[in-house]
Amino acid sequence: MALEDDNRAVRDLDGHTFYLLIEDAGRELDSRILVAHCLLDRGAEVWIGQQLWFARNFAALKPGAVLFKGNNIAQVANMRAARLAGHRTASIDEEMFGLIDASGKRLHDPRAALHCDLFLAQGAMQRDVLRDGLGIAPEKIRITGNPRTDLLRTPVNAHIDAAASEIRARTGPFILINTNISGINPHDQDTYNYYRRCVALKAIDPDDPKSLESFHQLCAFETANLQAITRFIAELRILAPTRRIVIRPHPAENPNSWRNALACHPEIMVVEDKRHLAWIRAADALVHTSCTTGFEGALLGARTIGLVPDPGNPFSSRYLSNLVGEIHHDPKAAALALSEEPVKISGDLSRIAPLIHIDNAEPAARKIADALAALSASAARNQRHGHVAANFQAFSPNQRQQSQMTVSETDLRAHMNLLARAAGSHTKIIFETVNRDVFRLTAITGGTQ
Repeated sequence: MALEDDNRAVRDLDGHTFYLLIEDAGRELDSRILVAHCLLDRGAEVWIGQQLWFARNFAALKPGAVLFKGNNIAQVANMRAARLAGHRTASIDEEMFGLIDASGKRLHDPRAALHCDLFLAQGAMQRDVLRDGLGIAPEKIRITGNPRTDLLRTPVNAHIDAAASEIRARTGPFILINTNISGINPHDQDTYNYYRRCVALKAIDPDDPKSLESFHQLCAFETANLQAITRFIAELRILAPTRRIVIRPHPAENPNSWRNALACHPEIMVVEDKRHLAWIRAADALVHTSCTTGFEGALLGARTIGLVPDPGNPFSSRYLSNLVGEIHHDPKAAALALSEEPVKISGDLSRIAPLIHIDNAEPAARKIADALAALSASAARNQRHGHVAANFQAFSPNQRQQSQMTVSETDLRAHMNLLARAAGSHTKIIFETVNRDVFRLTAITGGTQ
């Protein structure tokens, strides 16, 4: 599954520029780095970093191909600005990753059909939603999969091992619990504030009874999951009172709620570390409540236990993680299962093949790089001009934006070097810090590491 160039012209993207925008580094950075390596190996110039800086500076940047993380109202507004500045636009919907059904379309602004030139679908299901449900022209859709799955597979996943070893050495054996209740435990105040954000993003229509009912179902779903997690912890402490438990709240949650509730339990620790894959690798087992990490853990080969306390709730059937690993409706049964031999789970992924495209012959990062290269080649050459650095506008993130996307040049170099070795890329790269969390990467002609 190496990402090295297989006998194709490695300098065919000289003069082409690509912009890889990131909202959440923990979710997106490493997968974007894989795409960046594929482009840099072919001689491209790649910019990577904080999406909001790019949103303010499209007009001052050399026209190129811009990769957005989704299709909601905020993303589409920035797509429009990019296209007006002469760029071509593409999206990969990170909100759809790990979903079974089309519920992700609630975050799809209908204007995306006008302002997005290329939709990168993670599988046949998403392609059908885009084409049949949202009216996107078939020629604007390309099934590529998501490079987040590349990070979970040999040999690329080898980069996780060093971090996992460090975590294990420091923490000792532990059970990892990944929570996913950002609706009832949001990072910003309370559920009403979360509701208002959803309305602003048009994920909820306050005038539509069905939309409001769906929001109530979400709250009920998360409440049941919270109750299941707390009961599971109580049962596990009875069965193994000295066993260490690590709780890693979803990045959109308020971790202090967990810290305050569990402060009197020294055997339970709450972590906010963005290296979620390393924590999964280091754990004896992963317990989750319909969290995407359940699917990621299964692909990593970890023992995964999914708690689904309310299978009748529509949200319980929306997550791909509930199709893999060990699934329990009763928290006590899940706790008992941890004291027994793991259930032998089939590694057959055919059941989820329509939902997430995984190609053993070619990784998603390569497919995405090829699609972006074709998009860049289709841009009108007379629109191309150089960067106008004098017109760059600085961007200073607020506290929430910092928590989502803070990457130093040192960190970026380290991540890129780790992934280059794992993926087989040997291109020597020049790094330039343009703004906080924004970097320009240039391949040295003829240079290899």
